[in-house]
Amino acid sequence: PRGQKWTLSVSDRNDLNRQIVKADSATLVIPDIDFEIPPATQRGTISTLEGILTKSANALESQQAERLQLGDLDNFHRCHGVIERLRQYAGK
Repeated sequence: PRGQKWTLSVSDRNDLNRQIVKADSATLVIPDIDFEIPPATQRGTISTLEGILTKSANALESQQAERLQLGDLDNFHRCHGVIERLRQYAGK
């Protein structure tokens, strides 16, 4: 069986309060910043869009020190940009 595709357009702050259920097999994609939350991540999550964006930014940020320690500067800067955009989208 094929899955379904749902698209949410965010036009104002109230749209961030939309409740989202991310099933175990779901992929959440934010094409504007080339960001994807694969099925194995945040599976079975029930949250608002703001909550998912914030949780994603926090998860990426928690690994930033390790990226620096490993000398992975390209990935560090790329992730920094994504973290900033996720927080901007979440209104934080």
